[in-house]
Amino acid sequence: MDVNGYARVRSMDVGDLTDNVVTADANGNLRQRAAIDVAAPSLGFAKLGSGVNFTASGSYFYTGTVLTLGPGKWLVTVNMLLSKSSGTLVATGATETWWVRSGFSNSSTVFATSLDIISTNTLISGLLPSSSYYAMLYGTVIINNTSGANKNYYYWGGNVAGVNPAGTMLNFGGSNWSEDYVTFQKIN
Repeated sequence: MDVNGYARVRSMDVGDLTDNVVTADANGNLRQRAAIDVAAPSLGFAKLGSGVNFTASGSYFYTGTVLTLGPGKWLVTVNMLLSKSSGTLVATGATETWWVRSGFSNSSTVFATSLDIISTNTLISGLLPSSSYYAMLYGTVIINNTSGANKNYYYWGGNVAGVNPAGTMLNFGGSNWSEDYVTFQKIN
């Protein structure tokens, strides 16, 4: 068959396949394939916990935020405000910086990066620079839940590195700041 424009296939052996799609390769050869799920992806939002206050140290602190994911691969995006302010504005000093790390663990009591994270990065980090009231921590990881059931992932923050970090990071990782969110979207 040689067609320039539209064509209709009236008969094609579909075998065991139903709801097929027909594709054409670069040479114009038709092939039948199982239908591809092209449903619109849905974006979910995790319920944020109460957040946590922490000082600069090498420790991680549980934020109270839990992400529950069903089986499969998930693109998880985190956006969290970094601030030393609560009620009154408190800026970092002229020579003070905070590098804050965060990540997901399988436990709410001990931080260990979940082995279900399959992206090349396993942490989500951000910088609160000098002479600043606020900054954003933002990043994405891919989590592959192979358990066959819904699974909880617990969000932690801390492990601060910085220059002259002083005082306390306030309300990190929870529902206290209107800019904070954790989203998840199923991917192939």
